Amino acid sequence: MHFLRDTRAFLISFREPIERSAPHIYLSALSFEPKDSLVYRTFAPKCAGLVKVDVLGISHTRDIRNGGDVVKPLPAHDGSVNSIAVSPDGTFFVSCSDDRSVRIWDAHTGNQKLPALLGHRGSVYSVAIAPDVSMIASASADSTVRLWYAQTGTAAGEPLLGHEKGVTSVKFSTDSRWIISGSNDGTVRIWNVATRRPSTFSPLQCHSGVTAVAFTPDSQTIASADSIGKVSLWKATNGDLLRTWQVKPDERKLKLSWRYDQRILSLEFSRTGTHILSAGHQCADENNSLGHSSAQEFVGGVWDISTRQCICGLKGNGRADLQQVLTYSPDWQLIASGSAYSIPDPGCNVRMWDATTGQVVATASTRGNSARTVAFTPDGRSIVAGCGKQILAWDVDAVRSRLVDHRGDSIAALTDNLFFGKSDRANWIIGRSRELLLWVPPEYQPHLQGGAIKLVIGLARVVLSRDPNGLHYGNNWMLCWQESVTDVAFPNI
Repeated sequence: MHFLRDTRAFLISFREPIERSAPHIYLSALSFEPKDSLVYRTFAPKCAGLVKVDVLGISHTRDIRNGGDVVKPLPAHDGSVNSIAVSPDGTFFVSCSDDRSVRIWDAHTGNQKLPALLGHRGSVYSVAIAPDVSMIASASADSTVRLWYAQTGTAAGEPLLGHEKGVTSVKFSTDSRWIISGSNDGTVRIWNVATRRPSTFSPLQCHSGVTAVAFTPDSQTIASADSIGKVSLWKATNGDLLRTWQVKPDERKLKLSWRYDQRILSLEFSRTGTHILSAGHQCADENNSLGHSSAQEFVGGVWDISTRQCICGLKGNGRADLQQVLTYSPDWQLIASGSAYSIPDPGCNVRMWDATTGQVVATASTRGNSARTVAFTPDGRSIVAGCGKQILAWDVDAVRSRLVDHRGDSIAALTDNLFFGKSDRANWIIGRSRELLLWVPPEYQPHLQGGAIKLVIGLARVVLSRDPNGLHYGNNWMLCWQESVTDVAFPNI
């Protein structure tokens, strides 16, 4: 009876791939069948050349009513991931979330290194790691900044108080001695890490709620961005205002068919400190000057601080394309962006742009929620993104080369959303000639890891890898069955 029960559940769970393509009884259905089922235990040992599927951190049970699977993923966070910081030595990541927690992850295994850092009473919007890797700073909707010891995860004293509204952004100086924080109360505050007290000339008054802050590489200048499209530069040693300019014009001056979001969503200085990278809808004419009714639509840009001109605009696709964060690669040759949403195909979308020309050089994506935050690892080989409640890491070289070696070594590279089919093939990984390579249960797709997606950081992941003997696809699919069916010892039914 148990074998018949599991067989019924197998047929119901994998009806779509079995009806669509008979070989996928083995290639897809058996690969994703729970390892403790009698169907898997009976047939899998007799097969070779299948995709190996490891389901980690996901509660997998059977629905007794219809035999289907019930998948209960355990995400990295219980709320959307708002910010990610990578340690300077590349050994760990720090993330924060709407679930009010800060978490520390091992960069190589994706395992949580320490218990969650708890204490904030509201969503945590921003995290930063001190360059000397001694401290972690977090900024929250509860109007506070908190400091944590990076090695132990314990709180370093009481919260830093002073802001009157939610704190949206926090950054360390390069010498790890100072922190800057920006808040919806329209101020930037500068904190001494050792004393936990604000500087004597803090706070710095901005024009509206502060959405992002940044230090120059030499920590001599502070930049702040606000919700009405202005960037301000301040002298870090005394708080003197150096200059302010309107990066994003008043939407009333633009003849656009959609509501124009004036917020600047992220800021980052170039290596020389002479240019600044800003994210969010920006508009410019053919000469990159702002405020014209014939504006082109950009999702970000690189600005010359001395001339206040956009020298490199990152072209977008209108209102359906909002890049919420932009960041430079360690060698300053690439810019990575994370999308807040994408219409008509929502998902976790990360792009790489040429930092000089503003051209898109690669796109990485996967099923699931949008990417609010992205960061390069220090070696520039990976991009880490917060996608909904999950954290993913992409291999930069694999994404740029768009690996599609679906015949042999890298079936897992096809877990990237670029290679999922559309419409009636929406759950299928497809090849260059649109052949069906692997059917993936919809509930697993946001958690796929393999190939270009080198790591799913958190408590839930579905890892795809190849059989050591290769993969049997196309006309070779029958090679996956190693014995005659008459040799199979069926369980007692």
